[in-house]
Amino acid sequence: MSGKAKRRCKTSNAVPYQSEAAFVRSFVGLLRAAPSPFEHVGYAREFSNGTSSRPDIIIVTQSGEVIAIEAKLTRWRDAMGQAYRNTFFSDRSFVLLPPSIARRAAQNVAELHAHGIGVCTMVDNAIEIVSEAPLAQPYNIYRRELAREKALKPRRVRR
Repeated sequence: MSGKAKRRCKTSNAVPYQSEAAFVRSFVGLLRAAPSPFEHVGYAREFSNGTSSRPDIIIVTQSGEVIAIEAKLTRWRDAMGQAYRNTFFSDRSFVLLPPSIARRAAQNVAELHAHGIGVCTMVDNAIEIVSEAPLAQPYNIYRRELAREKALKPRRVRR
């Protein structure tokens, strides 16, 4: 970590990220650095699935499931709507939220599960699933395969 101090986003919940993009970068860094509860074999950021839905992260698990993740710093209900649209092409869909917001969202587990959505967060440099997403049957297998291919595509290493 650099010598710079972390800057906090000015929200009522003291979210420790300057932006949603920084939040997503932290999550991707954890996917790269350590085993995750998703048991992933590939991931991609900002997958355009040909609809208005554009998940922040796509993950492919060892078992071949395609997982879509929608990140938000504060507005978990907005994230839920976006995550619901991601069930169009994914086997599971999660919202990624800071811990305090994730706990609040998880109190509405019936509503989340009714829409086929789970909740995850990052705690102590680890990814934590707060509420598991139910396994769904994607409506569009073609878009699911496009997401899978993008997540499994080898990336160039930045130097």
